[in-house]
Amino acid sequence: MNKNGKVEISGDYQFRAMNSGPQLQRFWHRNKLWVLDQIAPITKNHVVVDVGCGSGNLTLHSANKCKLAIGIDPSEASIRFCNSLDSNGHSAFIPAAGDALPFPNEYADIVLLVEVIEHLDAPMKILSEALRILKKGGLIFVTTPNYAFPSFWPAAEWLADRSRLVAKMGGGEQHVQKFSPPSLAGILGNAGFQTVKLGTFYQFSPFASILSNPWAETLLAKEVQNGTLNGMIIYYLGQKPDSATT
Repeated sequence: MNKNGKVEISGDYQFRAMNSGPQLQRFWHRNKLWVLDQIAPITKNHVVVDVGCGSGNLTLHSANKCKLAIGIDPSEASIRFCNSLDSNGHSAFIPAAGDALPFPNEYADIVLLVEVIEHLDAPMKILSEALRILKKGGLIFVTTPNYAFPSFWPAAEWLADRSRLVAKMGGGEQHVQKFSPPSLAGILGNAGFQTVKLGTFYQFSPFASILSNPWAETLLAKEVQNGTLNGMIIYYLGQKPDSATT
C-alpha cells in the first residue's frame, strides 16, 4: 500500500499478465498493443511518451516503431523492472509523476495514457501536462474502462474484485474516476484537445478468447472497425490544435 493508502501494483504486473497470465488476461493485455497500432499508428520519426507505463509493455512495443519511446511512472518498482528488460536502444524509463512531466514544451509527437486516467484524483493536471509537451498537431491516445450501460465493465470489475486474483479496483481502491465515451471526450475537450477518434473495444472478444484466440481476434477487429460504444474499454484519440498555446 502506498502513502495515499492505495494498493501498490507490483512492478512486473502487466508484463506477467501479458506473457504468463490466464488466457483471457493475456488476450486483454496483448491486444491493447494491437488496438494502439490501429487507432494511433506510430512511425519511425515519432517521439512517444507513455505516461503511467507500468511494466513497459506499450513503451517497448512503441520503441520498435519510433525514434524514441519514453516510459514515465511514479512507481520506482515499475521503473526498475522496465530497466531490467532488454530494449533496442530506442526506449528509456524515468521515475516521475504525470502532473510534472520532465520534458520541455512541444517535445513529443504522441502521448499515451493507457488505463491511467481512472486512477487520478485530479486528471486535468496530467492532461494539461500532456498538452504542454505535445507538439502542435501531436496526438494523445487514452484508454479507460467504460462504466456506461450496456458495457460489461461494471460487472467484470465487481467479479474481479471479489475473486481476489487481482488488486481491488472499485470502491476507491484504484478507480477513482468513472467514464463513459461522452464524458471522456468531454474532459479531453475541456483540456484543449480536439477529438479525432472515439470508440470502445473488448465487448465480447475477451470472453471468446477463453474458447479460441483466433475467433477472439476476429471479434476484436470487428469491434474496432464497427465503432461500437458498448465495449468494456473506451479509446480516445485527440489532437493538439495548431492554435494551442503552451
